[in-house]
Amino acid sequence: MPANSDAMLSAKKSLPQAANIWVNRAKQKAKTRRIKESFSIGQVVEEGDSRFSITIRNTAPEMAAYEFGSGLRSTKKAPSKYLIRSKSGKILTFNMPEALNIEYAKVKPQPGTGKVFLPQVMHPGVAPEPAMEPALREVSPEMRSVIGQDFTVEVIHKSIREAFRFD
Repeated sequence: MPANSDAMLSAKKSLPQAANIWVNRAKQKAKTRRIKESFSIGQVVEEGDSRFSITIRNTAPEMAAYEFGSGLRSTKKAPSKYLIRSKSGKILTFNMPEALNIEYAKVKPQPGTGKVFLPQVMHPGVAPEPAMEPALREVSPEMRSVIGQDFTVEVIHKSIREAFRFD
């Protein structure tokens, strides 16, 4: 048996468990159903030097906007507005709250509907409402416990096997 087999077995067992703890908490915090349903956890990868990793992905298109904010409210990129154009020649429809009527005085809602119809808009972005980062902060002690506990068990088992080995 290779020297790293116990560590590899422990990593293959505990890293997915720890990743599931994180993902399950992030799903509880996620703002959209699509974000909740778009998590995936990869396989444990041995990177060498007794280092292992596991990849957690979320493929929901809105994930980054919720995690880091977007536009003027972005925490990762330079704040700016961004253009949203209608697709396929359709008109964009927005509910125009009364408070915004003052800021966008040139844009008047259609009478009786409170809706504005535009071919495009300069969007100010959305404020961050993260799921992954706060979830990690909350569950990292539990994740450490799972990883450490499995590794400790593997080391103890190996020590016992070595102690009672008869060559």
